[in-house]
Amino acid sequence: MKLHASPPSLTSRILRLTRRLTTLGSSAGVSMLLLGAACSSDDEPAANPVQPRGNEQTPSPSPNPTPSTPMGTPTPNNESIANGTTPLDGEGATDETQGVASGADAGAPSPGPDAAAPIPGEGDAGALPPTDPNTDENLVFIQQDGFSTTYFALECHSIAEDGTVIEAADNGGSLPVGGGTILQCSLEVLPSRATTGVLSTRDEQWCALGELQTYVGGGDERLIISVVTPPDVSPAFIIATREGEPINLVQAAAFGALVWPVWIETVYDVNEVAPAEPGRLCDETFGLQSPAAGEE
Repeated sequence: MKLHASPPSLTSRILRLTRRLTTLGSSAGVSMLLLGAACSSDDEPAANPVQPRGNEQTPSPSPNPTPSTPMGTPTPNNESIANGTTPLDGEGATDETQGVASGADAGAPSPGPDAAAPIPGEGDAGALPPTDPNTDENLVFIQQDGFSTTYFALECHSIAEDGTVIEAADNGGSLPVGGGTILQCSLEVLPSRATTGVLSTRDEQWCALGELQTYVGGGDERLIISVVTPPDVSPAFIIATREGEPINLVQAAAFGALVWPVWIETVYDVNEVAPAEPGRLCDETFGLQSPAAGEE
């Protein structure tokens, strides 16, 4: 049976080393160095040794290590760090650190820099300025060119050379003209001032007032037609004659009624325009005709 000598104790080893160093005249600093080396001997192994596994390599320590931040912990902003304070829970934390989008801003695109602000009243018909008769194309046209009106004869009869009056039969009768027989027709009046309706470029109803400039008799081309009374005289008379053999003149259908082919063609110069008044004629708008009873 073999006995194994137990290894010398730590204290014995230190004493031996101290004697040797003293003999050699070593300094106290060297003795302290050896004491430190002896304390790190195999008798007291280091705590929590890191053992590499497999082919893993132990990372080298960074020259400027940065403390890690646990996941889910808000990072203090620069101002808090400078002041030495840490924000309260949720205070100063960004959306990224919280991991939650902020309410209504989530997924909502922000308007671009070129986004134009809506113009107040744009597309609202009520916000349009009133029609200017001096710039509206339709109203300017009628003020420059005027308008024409045709007045048809209301009643006609023939007068023979001996003065005999020949009346037409009702409902489409005829009257002789020529061979010494004349045709005399009448209408209520040939007005020196008249009105007409006109649409603006916005399709608004307007009225135009004109002054009579020219007038001439017109009708059947086989006749010579003349206006024999001046304007504003009531009734106004038109005389139609024919050279050569007489002809029988008949009524024609126009505007839903039977009329004689005799009329007066007129041209009026416009000197005023105005918006039409709802429920009133243009003659009433300009005072040429009194409003109907109950409309005043």
